[in-house]
Formats: sequence, C-alpha cells, structure tokens
Amino acid sequence: MQQEKPLTAETVGHFLDEDTFPDLYEQVWNQGNRYFARPGENDHTDLIIVFQDIEDFSASTESKIVIDFKRHKDKLFLIVWTLTDPENPLGFPIPFEISDPVEMQRLESILSQEKVWIHSLAVEKDDQFIHIFSEAYELPEAERNIEKLQENLSSTEEEQEEAAPEEVDANQLTDQQLTQMGFGYALDFSSMIAKQGEQEAQEHVMSAVLQAITMIKYHPQANIRTSQLLVWVSQQNERTAEGELAQLLTVYISSEHEELFQLWTSARQEADPFGAVFLSLPQFLTTLREKPLEKGSYPIMEFKAGELRHLQLSDQFRLRLASLWNGQGANPYLAEEQ
Repeated sequence: MQQEKPLTAETVGHFLDEDTFPDLYEQVWNQGNRYFARPGENDHTDLIIVFQDIEDFSASTESKIVIDFKRHKDKLFLIVWTLTDPENPLGFPIPFEISDPVEMQRLESILSQEKVWIHSLAVEKDDQFIHIFSEAYELPEAERNIEKLQENLSSTEEEQEEAAPEEVDANQLTDQQLTQMGFGYALDFSSMIAKQGEQEAQEHVMSAVLQAITMIKYHPQANIRTSQLLVWVSQQNERTAEGELAQLLTVYISSEHEELFQLWTSARQEADPFGAVFLSLPQFLTTLREKPLEKGSYPIMEFKAGELRHLQLSDQFRLRLASLWNGQGANPYLAEEQ
C-alpha cells in the first residue's frame, strides 16, 4: 500500500495533485468526509479540515481552537471547535469507529502527541485542493489522558440498550410542528444506489443525519443543545435532461426555535451541522427552503431536550398529513388511495 505523503510547511499555498495525494481525494469525493485524521510527519497523526472554498475558510481564521471528545453509539468524535464567534462556535467532527483497532490506535497516537497539526484545505478550480493554512494545537496534559479515554469507551450492553432512541407515535406531533417551514438538502439518490446499493445508500444517509444531530446534541450553547427539531425525508422520481428516470432524496429539517434557524441561515457553512455533513457528500445537489409537508415528506425523527426519538408512522398519521397538506397538484399523501 502506498504511504500517504504528509502535508508540511512546503505544501502550504500550493495545489495538491491527486496523483501525489490520492487519499485526500478518496476521503472527500468518494467517502464524503471533509474532516478526518491522516498520517503526518515523524509518525505523528494530523487532522484535516476541507472547506468549500477559501472564502469559507476565511470565516474561521484568527480564532481560538478547542478540541473535545464525544461518544455517540459506536463512534467516538474528536471535535475541533473554532471560536471565531464564542456565541456561535464552529464544530468540525472527526469520527473514529470504536470497533476498529486501527482507528483507535490512530486516536491514541493523537493523544500521545504534545502537538497536533491541523491542516486547512479548500476546494478550488476543477475540484482541486489547495493547502491554505496549518497550525499546531498544543494538547494540554489533561486532554492527553488515554486511560480516561478508555473509560469513556467502555460501556456495558445494558448502557448501550439504554442509549437506543425511544420510539414514539408520530401522532403526538402538533399541527404547528407539522406545518413549519424547513431547510432541505437534496441528494442524487440514484447515484448513491448505483455506487453502494439501496440498503447501504439508505444507511449512509441516516448515518449523515445522526452525525449532524450529534453535533447539535453536544453543542457548547445550551439553547442549541435543547432545541427541538424534526427530521423529514422525501423521495421523488424525476426525469433527467436525457429522459432517464432518477431518484431524488431530500432530507428536511424543521424547527420552531429561532436559534437553529440562525445557524441555518449563517453565511458560514460549518455553522449549520446538517449543511456541513450533507454538502460534503458527492451526491449533494442543492439546498431548499420550503415546508416539508407540502412536498409529501414524512417526519422520521424528533430531537427534543437533548434526546433523539424515532417516529412511528401509521396509516392514520398519513391521513392526518393529507388533511394538513395545502400544496399544489395532487395530494401526495392520498396517492396510495388513487
């Protein structure tokens, strides 16, 4: 296996050729990861953050950095917080699979270092990466406690069962919740299915949703952590310019809390956890601002008071959505009866 070439002071300000740095392009364009760890110089491990463009990067420069660790199910997240605006810090989550000994060894390698280099890249012309900035984060002694990390990783089967999201009847949602405006992230689901298969593509989308919710769950601001939101999903078949049938999948987020909408409408992409996750997927198409209900979407999850709950759908609930629907054309919730 070809060894990854490290990023150094010599690569800052230069485009990174795909033939020389194939792992970077594999991570971003094929794996959909914009935040990840990779080997650096002298057997150290570095952290990589890939921005949409240089303008996105400029929004987080000259800021204090804090590194934190959070666990969510079978993943441990190393979160790089940039405090450009202390009231609205930006979080870059780097996941590590707890069951993967290679990834755990890489994480322990990070904790054993006195300094961790964080390299910022940006996407430029022809989808090439440019290395725009690097800085060393000095890990305080208190944060380099591998034993404490191992304690956080250890969990009993009973604890894992308790962490499983509760399932509740979707009919407990109010009419106000079901008719709220939302933000949508449209994906070329046909491409995902062609590459991964339908089941794995669905799991990939759900994993992205859970990653974004994890960022909200552990957000430094208490009012963000305790916000209420609904996750909706809509799937449509449309014709391409070539006349071929394509599947589009849109994930909508709706909320009654203004604090979340301030994140969503921020000029900084990474301020929106869902945008940071979905915009990094190669199959991402566009963002939408509309009512999920009017597009025939179904709410599948509710995040409330720091807890995630799965919503149980029923035929009775479908008919309720049909009665609330006020869109144009045929009522999508009555299509099964037509």
